[in-house]
Amino acid sequence: MAIARRHGKTPAQVILRWDLQQGVAVIPKSVHRERMAENLAVWDFALDEGEMAQIATLDRGRPTLLDPGEPSEVKRVYDYLRNPVLTSL
Repeated sequence: MAIARRHGKTPAQVILRWDLQQGVAVIPKSVHRERMAENLAVWDFALDEGEMAQIATLDRGRPTLLDPGEPSEVKRVYDYLRNPVLTSL
C-alpha cells in the first residue's frame, strides 16, 4: 500500500508493474472499463530496486491464484468445472 501511495497508483497497478519489470508477461483480466484503463496505466512509473526487493519479500514460495499441491484447491477447480454457474473461482 505504501509503494502504491508513493506512486499515486493502486496496489494492483504496482503488482502489474513489478511483474513487468521482472520480465513476466501479464494478461490482466477485467470486464470493467475503468479497470481496463487502470491496467494499462502502468507504463508511466517504475519501481526502484528497493521497492522491487520489498515486494519480493512478500513471496510465500507457492502459487497465489491456484496451488495444485493443495487438495482443497484441486477440489475447488473440479467443482467449478462440473458446475461453473453455482461455483466460482
